[in-house]
Amino acid sequence: MRTFHKTCSDPEAAYRKYELMHQASLQSDAFSSPRPVSLDVAAGSIELEWISDVRPVSEILPGANLECALGLSKTIGRSLGELHDSWQMINVEAVLDLPGITEPGIFDNLGPIDEQDLVLGHGDFGLGNILGQIDDPSHVVIIDPEPAPFLTLPTAFRTRPELDLAHFCSCLEGVFPVRYYPVHHWRALGKLRTELIEAYGTARSVDIDHGDVHRVTLRLVSAFAHWLTRPERKFSNRMLGRFLAFRSRNS
Repeated sequence: MRTFHKTCSDPEAAYRKYELMHQASLQSDAFSSPRPVSLDVAAGSIELEWISDVRPVSEILPGANLECALGLSKTIGRSLGELHDSWQMINVEAVLDLPGITEPGIFDNLGPIDEQDLVLGHGDFGLGNILGQIDDPSHVVIIDPEPAPFLTLPTAFRTRPELDLAHFCSCLEGVFPVRYYPVHHWRALGKLRTELIEAYGTARSVDIDHGDVHRVTLRLVSAFAHWLTRPERKFSNRMLGRFLAFRSRNS
């Protein structure tokens, strides 16, 4: 069996999240997740089963036609909905220590939510952690359920579902175009975002406010820009200008 190793900031929590994610994937025909094989706490790493013949969605979308892109968005939304639903139906607290932590300010001015509707967050639900095939947009592979480096969150945390949805949208709307503009113009962005959110809501039988997702998206893009522009990193004025242009278009 072919495997690979991944270094984690909290390998024990990451290993348990991978276990839960793999278990959820066994009940779905929309997504898969690599099975965790072993845990090495001393080395800070986990061993995972290899999944072949897939590549990051960030590499697929630039060459995809609209039909494929919409199909991928629908599958990704459905997959995230099924993942969140699966994690809600089991006693996650028996497996993971879950603090009720959210990023300060990210959820300001959003509609109210009951505590029972909070979900175990993936944490880095972006284009690089969703894998697929350009000739089969009906199935994806979800990996790396650890918070993105620009979010000050523990590996295991409970949050609003808008966080993971907005993280994906922030890649489409901010991070990806900023990095590759003007090569890639997302003319169908609104359709992709709508397909994603609607598929998520259908999978979970819940109503998601598109405006709330967009508000969180803008805040995540800003958080990413702040992280990129911290003093110890080299950041070009050209890329900063792209971020400012994005903010002016969406403010």
